Order: sequence, then C-alpha cells, then structure tokens
Amino acid sequence: MGNSIKKRIEILARYQRLELDIARTRRQVDEVGPRLDALAQGLRGYEQAVEDGAARITDLKKRYRESEREVQANLAKIAKSQDKLRLVKTNKEYRSSLKEIEDMEAANSDIEDSMLAMLEEVDAAETALVRAKADCERESREISAEQVVVSADADVFREALARLEEDLKVVSGQVDPGLMNKYLLVREKQADGIGLAGVKKAVCQGCYVNIRPQLFNDMHRWDAIYNCPNCQRIIYWDESGEKEEKVED
Repeated sequence: MGNSIKKRIEILARYQRLELDIARTRRQVDEVGPRLDALAQGLRGYEQAVEDGAARITDLKKRYRESEREVQANLAKIAKSQDKLRLVKTNKEYRSSLKEIEDMEAANSDIEDSMLAMLEEVDAAETALVRAKADCERESREISAEQVVVSADADVFREALARLEEDLKVVSGQVDPGLMNKYLLVREKQADGIGLAGVKKAVCQGCYVNIRPQLFNDMHRWDAIYNCPNCQRIIYWDESGEKEEKVED
C-alpha cells in the first residue's frame, strides 16, 4: 500500500513539475515578441534622429535659398529705385525714393545676417547628423546581434516546450485518475496553480505552515493521501535532503 501511494505521488509530482516547466517556458516564448519589438523600437529611435537631422538640414537650406531670392529681389528693386532717383524733380520725391532705397538696404542687411546664422545652423546640424548616423550604425549592429540571440533563444524555448508537452502527455497517462481528479480540484483553488506540495521538517512547502506532529509522522508511512490542514494542497513527505526523522508529539 505504502509503495503504491508513494509511487502515485511521485508520478503526480513529475506531472506537476512538467506543468510548471511548461508554463514557465510558454512565458519565455511569449516574451520573445515584445523583446524583439523593443529592440526594433530602440533602433527606430536612432533612425528617427537621422531622419530628423536630415530634414532639419533640408529645411535650413530651403530657407537659405528663399532668403537669397529675397535679397536678389530687393537688389533689383534698389536698382530700379536708384534709376528712378535720377529722374525725380522735387525734393519730396527725392527723399521718398531715398527712404525706399534705405529701407530695402536695411531689409537686405537683416536678411543677410539671418542667412549667416542659418549657415552656422547648417554646419552644426551637419555635424550632428554625422554623429547621429554613426550612433545609428553602431546601434544597428548591436541590435541586429541581439535580435539574432533573441531569435535563437526563441527556437530553444519552442523546442524545449515541444519536448515538455510530449513528456506531459506520457506522464499524464501514468497518473492515477482518482488522484488526478483530486489534484485538479485542489489546484483550481490555489492562486499559484500548485496543487501538490512536499512537506519538509514538518513544514508544508506550499503555504509554509507547520504540520501537526502526528500528521507528519503518519505521512512517513505512505498509507494514505493527505491534505494540508491550512492550504488544502495534497501533501507528501519530501524525503530529499532529510533523514527519516519523526516528530515527537
């Protein structure tokens, strides 16, 4: 009887270990997608910096060309006003034309100052773009290498999961049906999904509450299936790393 119950518990313990290993390995498989997404998103940030830098340079150069055209247009107007100045006949017309020329020259001076500032911005932006491209290339190499590692890990996890699931099929056919039903009912009530727990030194390893001495001593005989009085998990005497010592009442 004792050996029979002990054997049934050992098989159930293997079944539970496989279930837990499968759950852990599935989580590892499920984490692969988000890990790859995070790596891709990280690279995208560096690529965006390059795109933004190039767009800024394009915009600055466009504004510079527009300013150049504005300066040329003002120069043409100044030339016309100067021609007109030679033809005026009154002081009022002369002062008006002169004021017009001075205003356009002042406007051109402001535009040219702005153009110089833009050239400095272009130089700074081009330097920043060179750095951004170097950073992007470096990160691209590092992230690509990490993606290879993560993808390889995924293959390992999937292969391990397939093996574990095959092992579970085999072991599930060996578990005593009555004990399995009891285990499933108990497991459903446990937040951690663990329905079977060993007892070491009279302590339930599921809830870490002390077992009554008499109950712990009875468990050494392997003549019945017991439940933890506290957490209701199926319990068994876990002999690993222990000498067979009974607890005195």
